Amino acid sequence: MDEYDGSNLASELHDQLGPALAGLDSGIAWLSEKLGNLPPDVRGKLEEMARVVTDSADLVRRVGERLRSVRARWIGGDINRYAAQFQNRHDIVCTLDLDLEGIAPDIEAANVLIHILQEALTNVARHAGAAQVMVRCRRDDEMFILAVEDDGHGFDEEKLRERGSLVLRNILQRAQSIGGSVRIKSRRGAGSTITGQHSARPRRRTPAR
Repeated sequence: MDEYDGSNLASELHDQLGPALAGLDSGIAWLSEKLGNLPPDVRGKLEEMARVVTDSADLVRRVGERLRSVRARWIGGDINRYAAQFQNRHDIVCTLDLDLEGIAPDIEAANVLIHILQEALTNVARHAGAAQVMVRCRRDDEMFILAVEDDGHGFDEEKLRERGSLVLRNILQRAQSIGGSVRIKSRRGAGSTITGQHSARPRRRTPAR
């Protein structure tokens, strides 16, 4: 199991155990109140159970914090690797502006965002005629923003929509598959910017019945 597989497992535990422990804690408090006067040994047992639940919830929160750190390192490492490969292969300067603090999309979303980066860089290499490209990643409120900006010759957005582009269509479809969105901004002689965004937090999973 590698680091990111471990992150996936930790995500499942965090998403499902956290709410379950919160419900259990509330149930113990309700039960203690409704039963009123209890023998000391019974009251002591309920208090012990409550402490165990509280300690377990604290552990789950700590796992969540470590999970966010692992995800940020994984995403940052992949972005750096693909940017270096792109620059060496195509002789186009690729500059990074990364601020990944607090970013922890789920596994599927993280993979899709990395694929969007690859598709966007492929589009620059094939069509932009660019000398430089900037990759920006940051968190804006609750959204993870990934932007690829080049200084190439640009294109007419209206004409692009009319005739379509396989690469750009793939980018849009990938973003929509995880509930994200993509904005494409360009004009002739002024380069272009492809911006994808998705929730910076893992998507809530529905526990299996």
